Amino acid sequence: MFQLGQIQIDWVSDGRFKLDGGAMFGPVPRPLWEQKIKPDDRNRIWLGLNCILLTTPHGRVLLDTGLGNKLSPKKKEIFAQTSPADVVDSLAQRGLSPEDIDHVVLSHADFDHIGGATRVDDTGVIRATFPRAQYHIRIEEWEDLTQPNERAKSTYFQENWNALAQSGQVCIEKADGEWLPGIHVYHSGGHTRGHVVIMAESEGERAVYLGDLMPTRHHLNPLWVMAYDNFPLTSIEQRQRWLSELKLGDTYLLFYHDTALGAARLNEAGAIAEAVALPDDAIQPFPPA
Repeated sequence: MFQLGQIQIDWVSDGRFKLDGGAMFGPVPRPLWEQKIKPDDRNRIWLGLNCILLTTPHGRVLLDTGLGNKLSPKKKEIFAQTSPADVVDSLAQRGLSPEDIDHVVLSHADFDHIGGATRVDDTGVIRATFPRAQYHIRIEEWEDLTQPNERAKSTYFQENWNALAQSGQVCIEKADGEWLPGIHVYHSGGHTRGHVVIMAESEGERAVYLGDLMPTRHHLNPLWVMAYDNFPLTSIEQRQRWLSELKLGDTYLLFYHDTALGAARLNEAGAIAEAVALPDDAIQPFPPA
């Protein structure tokens, strides 16, 4: 947790999961990326699900929502979903409930970012996890989420958004700008067609969340894009653009999938000059491989 002007930044954990290491590093040869993260015997690597909680003078804002509790047993095994504390539990540890979240801003709609937006309740009904919140999403992403192409069907699941549409909580954003006071959002594309970059700004201090354009500290090389990126050349262009600003050293970079760091500031060479560790509930010892 740290303070950014009048905005408090924290991370609420939805646990961890695994994805294919080769896919997470795309064109990068395995001998290079495995020096940074060791894969298991199925070539999978651990990733965090660290949703970013912004407490502002105007309300509480959650950036992305984790996997949630709706995966089938088969998918839980495939992705090694591990939840020592999910988002709701993590909020409770901070004395908060889902009703305390005023806004959810989605970087994009892949299942590991929007999955926790809805939740199976004790009666087996899927409902919005945050009943009072407005869920903000870029129009291109909403269009692709609700009418997915063949590739997107494997990651854009109806159970992750239908209850939100039914409850009228979706706020479809059509332009860049200040979506909420102090929260500026910019369409990036790259990873998905409607992917956005989210910037928090207060009293001249800034923090930028690049979503899956920069999932971990191991992806700081702008050419280390993921095979999951739908538009990899756009991803590279966007990463280079934002890294050029981050190298000025006055803006924090926020991570969602890292397993140790929540944020960092970079030096002129693009290396980490200052690191902010994730809270303890997000960095518990890894389960067995």
